[in-house]
Amino acid sequence: MLVAHGGIEMGQGLFTKMIQIASKELDVPMDKIHTLETCSTTVPNAAPTAASVTSDHIGFAVKKACEDLRERLSAIDETEPFLSWEEKIKKAHLQRISLSAAAFSQSPRITWDPVTRMGRKYNYYCYGVCGSEVEVDLLTGDHIVRQKRIQKFKNSDPRS
Repeated sequence: MLVAHGGIEMGQGLFTKMIQIASKELDVPMDKIHTLETCSTTVPNAAPTAASVTSDHIGFAVKKACEDLRERLSAIDETEPFLSWEEKIKKAHLQRISLSAAAFSQSPRITWDPVTRMGRKYNYYCYGVCGSEVEVDLLTGDHIVRQKRIQKFKNSDPRS
């Protein structure tokens, strides 16, 4: 199974998250799911990978597409519920059931007006704070981290 999406992987685990969503939605082992690199050939109208919303947007789109596939495959599941993924897909192909699905997700409640620069650009923001107490020897450059504190938090639910 192939999952193509428009997100850029930059250390946030985006590709792995999309595989996990597809695996859960279709009840398929993760090792049977693959992703493509981001390309406008497969996803021509991708949203930017930014503002901590990419996993949400693409994740909801992958979930929707998998729900469509699951619905199409439900007739096979009803008659033969214990087929392997490969057997189910072979039956679907022979019955001419479409095995391709696409979906798009967009942010609700976006009210941004670029002219007035008023409104809401994103559904939520992620914030982080970090502080450290470090002792530095100015002659040698040696340093000791005495204490550190990192606090991460989100201020709102993206779907509320």
